[in-house]
Amino acid sequence: MKVRQATERVIEKALLQWVGGIGRHPALALMALALLTGLAIFAALNNLEINTDSSEMIDGREPFRVNARAMDAAFPNLKNQILVIVRADTPDEADYVTGALADRLKTRRDLFQDVFSPASDPFFQRQGLLFLDLGDLIDMSSKMSSSGPLLRELMDNPGIEGFFTQLSRAAQASEEGIGLPMVAGAYREVADVIDALLQGEERPLSWQHMFGRDDAINQRVLVIHPILDYQSLQPARAAVDAVRAAINSLPDEIVAAADIALTGDPVLRTEELKSVSQGIEISALVSLILVAVLLMIGLRRWQFVLSALLGLVVSIILTAGFAALAIGELNLVSIAFTVLLIGLGIDFAIHLLLQYREQRGRHADHFAAMAAAISEVGPALFLATVTTSFAFFAFVPTRFVGMAQLGIISGIGVLIAFTVAMTLIPACLALWPKTAPPPNALPLVNEPSLWRHRITYGLAGGTVLLSLVAVTALPNVRFDADPMNLRDPQSLAVLAFELLFDRDQDVPYRLNYLAPDHVTAQAFAAAVKEKPAVRTTVSLDSFVPEDQDLKLDEIDFLAGDMAFVLLEGDDLEDRMMARGDPDQEAAERAVGRLMDGAKAIAETDAGTERGAAAQQLFKALDNFSNAAREAPVLYTELDRLLMRFFPMQIERLRLQLTARPVTLETLPPDIRARYVSKSGLVRVEVLPKEDVRDPKARRAFVDEVSQVNPALSGGAVSVLAAGDVVSYAMIQATITALALAALLIFALVRRVGFVLMVLLPLVLAGLLTAAMGVWLDRPFNFANVIVLPLLIGLGVDSAIHLVMRARHLAQDGGKAIAVFSTSTPRAVLLSALTTIGSFGSLALSSHRGTASMGELLMLAIGFTLLTTLIVLPVLMQLGNRFGNGAKKA
Repeated sequence: MKVRQATERVIEKALLQWVGGIGRHPALALMALALLTGLAIFAALNNLEINTDSSEMIDGREPFRVNARAMDAAFPNLKNQILVIVRADTPDEADYVTGALADRLKTRRDLFQDVFSPASDPFFQRQGLLFLDLGDLIDMSSKMSSSGPLLRELMDNPGIEGFFTQLSRAAQASEEGIGLPMVAGAYREVADVIDALLQGEERPLSWQHMFGRDDAINQRVLVIHPILDYQSLQPARAAVDAVRAAINSLPDEIVAAADIALTGDPVLRTEELKSVSQGIEISALVSLILVAVLLMIGLRRWQFVLSALLGLVVSIILTAGFAALAIGELNLVSIAFTVLLIGLGIDFAIHLLLQYREQRGRHADHFAAMAAAISEVGPALFLATVTTSFAFFAFVPTRFVGMAQLGIISGIGVLIAFTVAMTLIPACLALWPKTAPPPNALPLVNEPSLWRHRITYGLAGGTVLLSLVAVTALPNVRFDADPMNLRDPQSLAVLAFELLFDRDQDVPYRLNYLAPDHVTAQAFAAAVKEKPAVRTTVSLDSFVPEDQDLKLDEIDFLAGDMAFVLLEGDDLEDRMMARGDPDQEAAERAVGRLMDGAKAIAETDAGTERGAAAQQLFKALDNFSNAAREAPVLYTELDRLLMRFFPMQIERLRLQLTARPVTLETLPPDIRARYVSKSGLVRVEVLPKEDVRDPKARRAFVDEVSQVNPALSGGAVSVLAAGDVVSYAMIQATITALALAALLIFALVRRVGFVLMVLLPLVLAGLLTAAMGVWLDRPFNFANVIVLPLLIGLGVDSAIHLVMRARHLAQDGGKAIAVFSTSTPRAVLLSALTTIGSFGSLALSSHRGTASMGELLMLAIGFTLLTTLIVLPVLMQLGNRFGNGAKKA
């Protein structure tokens, strides 16, 4: 008891001396605070940045971070890539738009080091047929050979008349029993074009579909390596803006042909920075408003409210200045310190001002009332400050840099907020005009005895029982390690990123292995392909087609049938531009002949694929003929839609017919640069078989490939390993914070019962918070992972204030439970409400990570208030230990 009282007396004496000095020189104290605040503003504006790179929030010594840096060093051209996703109704439109955009971007050598477009790259256009399976190549070759007369006619007479005339001849041949492979496909394509035209839509004929290409998704990805401006706060901003400007400058007919979206790390970071910044700004504003309203209701004097808010603003600014000087940047987790301090920093002002208000009811003199308030609440505030700070400092040893930085900033911020409260509030109250003592603060209940009836054992027991039920939910607590799930789901870059999962070859969550040489890379690829979770690997060898001799023979055979394309196709586009509108009468006759042919096939081949396609074409042509009688311009429109991509198809065919053998030595430099570094290191990509957005599939994929070689990098392992680090950091920080809180409290009060009474409500609140996250499907993530360790720092404050005030009452000969007739429970309630309001405002953010932090923090503080005001009073009643302790003393 003596040690306990001696410790408190030391704290009390130091605080009284400090506050007494402030009271004697209030103006000087405020001037000093103003000077420090000005310096902090200057430091924050000039030194504090925001880093949205989630990978930087993990300790750089982690193996996956080491591997990632090695990959970036070997292949700097693959880092910070901007991805342009082009999606269209047909492959022709997708290729057309991608090629047009790539041509524009390649002119900006000042902003882009490289623009890689497989869809329009000359290598892939020329050698594309070699990458088909031999059977698919033979099938396509057959279709193209059968279309020779059609292509020859269209090259001589490009337009609706020549096209429909040749389709009519194909129909006649089919009717005579000569099956042409491309007839059904051509009929369907033409019918689709006509149907869309009659509905007021533009759908140009897909020549690639006609010749057998039937992609499930017509998507192309343009890969851009930007030149970054590191003198800017957003190094990729100029490059991203230039890409958007290039898209907007495309002719309307090109833009209308496809949907174009941007994603990639630089774009995602830019949008996330905007989302986080705006979210924090809105949250901070709402927090301040809510806190101000609650303070006015709870404190009831504008002088009190103004001094509390002023102290809060000064605390945040000083903490930002500290962060600027000590760390220099904020990350996606530590940026939340502003809102956290609104909830934490106001607590000191609330407890001090309500205690001062209570003491003014007993002391007419301002200085006597302030001294009495400091004596009563000062030690508890100091203990709460230390425990909260150390709860934050428990974040520092973790390998989660985001959490560690938040721990440093917020831990120091709490100390700053306590110091500011003990300086600014006494100074303001000393300077403001003295008024008559206000009435005593209303107790939470009129008589302590009512608490024995209202806070019954049954109610407290129910809370404990609910906590026990919550224990059963703990095995289902999960951590969502995917950083994409933190971002605004309506962000254009996030929506575009999700499109990458629609095609196997575009999946972003893949693995990379850096081999010392080509032989090692081949061995790794061969071993990995045997794993069930692996779909395929991509390396330099992937660009050397198999069975080239057989495929080149097939292409040579096709080139013989298509010799006219090589000889006459070079000026096709010029001839088509020179032609005028189609002759209406000739076009009508061609439509009529094709209708007759389609009708005949539909009747003779009923029940077959060709018969169904012919029936579809007949209906479309019939509708078109009827509409064209009223609007003859439809012939011109149909002619344009049928022939728009014909020159592009002929040029593609000209290149494909001149395919040459491919070897590792003949691969283009831009492809080699993606898989072989300047120092000779070889990159192997590993693509997953399953959707690795699912955590189980992702872990299976990474684990299986790691069995071959664990030196992996890439999105899949980064997400998985980062999740393991952060979830471990959460457990480590929670245990550390709980242990530190217990040790600090025991060191100051030297009583185990006191420690248990303070921590038990906290443990119950933690169980309920974790369980509620399971029941509401709110998993932990990179942002809200701080909730449990933070709960310890926040929740212990309320219990400390109540238990220490109760102990003082017991030592003075009263009853511990009488604490609920003082201003302390009112301060606890008001403090909890302001904290809930400030943290809850985070839920308004469009950034899902920030919003989830607000949601869980709001639940955590709510449960802390519940357990503190329900369970703690019952614990006080049990055994009446404080009263007995006072008598023994």
